[in-house]
Amino acid sequence: MHRVGRIGEETWLLGNINQTGYFRVNYDLHNWRLLIQQLMTNPTIISVENRAGLVDDVFSLSSETILQSSGFSSAHQLSVCRSSESLWRAGAREDGIDASTDPSVRALHLVGTELEVLLKRFLRAGYLPQNLPLQIICYLSKEDDFLPWHAASRALFQLDKLLDRTEDYSLFSSYVLKQVELKYHKLDWPRVKTDDSFKQATYHTDELQREVIMLACSFGNKHCHRQAMSLVSEWISSDKNRIPPSLRDVVYCTGVSLMDEDVWEFMWMKFRSSSAVSEKKVLLEALTCSDNTFLLHRLLNASLNSDLLPDQDVIDVIIHVGRNPHARHLAWRYFREKWNELNSRFGEALFLNSKLISGVTEFLNTPRELDELKVFIQTSSAGPSASAFPRALEVVQANVKWHERYRERFFQWLRKSSDG
Repeated sequence: MHRVGRIGEETWLLGNINQTGYFRVNYDLHNWRLLIQQLMTNPTIISVENRAGLVDDVFSLSSETILQSSGFSSAHQLSVCRSSESLWRAGAREDGIDASTDPSVRALHLVGTELEVLLKRFLRAGYLPQNLPLQIICYLSKEDDFLPWHAASRALFQLDKLLDRTEDYSLFSSYVLKQVELKYHKLDWPRVKTDDSFKQATYHTDELQREVIMLACSFGNKHCHRQAMSLVSEWISSDKNRIPPSLRDVVYCTGVSLMDEDVWEFMWMKFRSSSAVSEKKVLLEALTCSDNTFLLHRLLNASLNSDLLPDQDVIDVIIHVGRNPHARHLAWRYFREKWNELNSRFGEALFLNSKLISGVTEFLNTPRELDELKVFIQTSSAGPSASAFPRALEVVQANVKWHERYRERFFQWLRKSSDG
């Protein structure tokens, strides 16, 4: 254990080493920038668990604050600080550090005023700038581990749903693609052997490859699109599915979204004829990726008005249609129009109905949609599901507020980044 004396201005601090505690750690802006600089220079100095944690924390904390500059004023702050006290660590980029686990990581023994002084550095943090998450993902081209990529992917897809109907969306998607491109071309796609089986990669490599391909295809990489469409076309022409099982959700969705109506009909036929539960689930989700509202409306009606699907899958269809930016309005309107029928069918299954309500509303983010939700809550008969609506309203209000407060600054930074 090391006692902390003076902490240099160019020394970064890292809390919750190896993510052993169940809390987020916020830092002042200078410390965040030092950590990002370290990731850009040599990410492996920081453990893979902490790299993933930093990515996850910076995205979460860029739109909320867990620590106030006024000190220990909230219960949340106290719980963070108390649980952190015995776990706190520091990473220092300075000469002569000799620790048993990592040459740059030092355990801190914090007592009395030392703890108070050190925590001031963490407590100066408030709302983080919206560009900070975008800056941290610049290091991903140097990242070879799955966990940080997974943390980034999960956060980027969440952010994507806030932005995917905006006029400047291409600024965001292009920026993400720029960060993904090098790793995508390095990892490429799974190789097919002469016997049509796939060369077996390690689980770690397979998961990382899947994560990167999913990001590349979802955000518009042309090579990824061509590869996915080629695999779908080959499947249709030969009726032999050579698409890697781990990538079928990505490939099916990409094919349905970019190719013609015949591909949707082919997937629908395969869904109805398949007896494999996991394959049916992937096919069903892919069918919701179309931008053809007629086909999507047909799918919604077929799922609700027939015995083709179990209740859980009916809900998943409506939710996944709502995640499609071309059809969010369709799912939201369908949900309201069919509410009495849906509530009658799922009302007693509180978990299913709550999942449906949150799933359909969580990506609504315009003032008009917020007003529509308020009117719907006031005029509909919610029954046992009533408790799910206040939370849904809170989420949509937060989405609208994010656009009002942050969207313009967010895109301003992206414009400057693309110009530079």
